[in-house]
Amino acid sequence: MLRTATIALLLTLHAAFPAMTRAAAPADATAAPWSLTDLAGQTRQPFNDPTTRALALVFITPDCPIANFYQPTLRKLGEEFADSGVPLFMIHSDPDVTADAAQRHVEKFEITAPVILDHAQSIARRVDAKITPEAIIVDRAGKILYRGRIDNFYEALGRKRRAATEHDFHDALAAVADGRPVANPVTKALGCHIPFAEKAGEGEAPAEPRTP
Repeated sequence: MLRTATIALLLTLHAAFPAMTRAAAPADATAAPWSLTDLAGQTRQPFNDPTTRALALVFITPDCPIANFYQPTLRKLGEEFADSGVPLFMIHSDPDVTADAAQRHVEKFEITAPVILDHAQSIARRVDAKITPEAIIVDRAGKILYRGRIDNFYEALGRKRRAATEHDFHDALAAVADGRPVANPVTKALGCHIPFAEKAGEGEAPAEPRTP
């Protein structure tokens, strides 16, 4: 009799609180889909491709010397990892960068990766980007696998090495493409601050820039 009453009570609790007994959804089931519209007006949804492991995002601006210095390197990386399952995108998160200015920048620096205008700064806020150039690799679940510099050519602002000795972004791309953990997932990006606008209707102060 006691056993029957206990079972009845458990069934009642299950019916009243179904969420407590439901298995948790996979992380990528509830993540907002990545939909990126490039300068040509093409909407790209890279995770619709089952071979896509992660996205590589590099935040740039047309007038940042360090970001422009790295464009040849980024072009080579885009070519090297084109079929690796980690597509590369260039992101303009400065709301003052027009489509015409971005297109002129593409032509001047021979940028081959898709270029995305992030005027609402939703992409930058989503991954907490603050610097140009800042490289970020994000997986299907929204986990940041790498964040930071392209390499260590710049020791500090205004101070360069003769040649880079650590190729952090390349190594991170290679690790993700191979399904390995990134050995050094966070490095320090040096460059120009992304000028964040106040979020409309929220009275939120602009994001504090990181000190390079």
